[in-house]
Amino acid sequence: MKWLALDTSSAALSLALGQGSLGNIVPVASFHQHLSQQHGASLLPEIQRLLQSVDWQVEDVAGLIVGVGPGSYTGLRIGVSLAKMWGLSRQVPVYQVSSLALLAQQAQAQPDDLILPIVDARRLSAYCNLFAQAEGELTALGQDGHVDWQSFIPELTTRLRDMSYGDLILIGYQIEAFADFLHQEYPQLSFKLQSSAEYYPRADLAFTGIKIDPVTDIHTLNPNYVHATLAERQWADQHQRPVANEEENERYIEHFS
Repeated sequence: MKWLALDTSSAALSLALGQGSLGNIVPVASFHQHLSQQHGASLLPEIQRLLQSVDWQVEDVAGLIVGVGPGSYTGLRIGVSLAKMWGLSRQVPVYQVSSLALLAQQAQAQPDDLILPIVDARRLSAYCNLFAQAEGELTALGQDGHVDWQSFIPELTTRLRDMSYGDLILIGYQIEAFADFLHQEYPQLSFKLQSSAEYYPRADLAFTGIKIDPVTDIHTLNPNYVHATLAERQWADQHQRPVANEEENERYIEHFS
């Protein structure tokens, strides 16, 4: 079975082709490049070039895996929309994966380490989640979320006191400000920083050792924004309604007749 995996949640466009059964997919070809979030213009041409590089046709792709975020709103909409369109038009199975898990999977870690992937969401806020290795598979210890770093760290340190682990690894791109805050405000908390331009969600890492979820109804496939979009906040203000909370993941939609 031939697979296409993609992630458009960051400034990097990441694509991968693989072959094999689910859980044992062997990477065949990949494309990873920082494109300044110009994914709308680049996604389809790069997929076509990648397919041509291994002499595959569009019709050969029998399954898709898509990173659903959290991350760039625009980037996520582009990637998820393509996966939804492909699944509907080609009638192939689609699976979704956390973009934070794809980032955490790259950590240079020991089996007993905890991994905290961080995506800068500006103003010292971040998309993040805590991960651990369990029986050879990366496992999320919570929900992907959008956090205020200054409020999140006290909660994290309290949680870590009750856990047995090796090292805490912070991984991401341009996350030094988060590490500096942690070092200055909580010097007693030991951690390792892995920050590089190469650390972004990589689609090829969805092929093995990571949890992916089947999309049972392609119409329900949506990006995991984890917090309200600007349009939702403006709608809530205009109609004096509360913005949907993260746990319920609700969306207020106004219908015009």
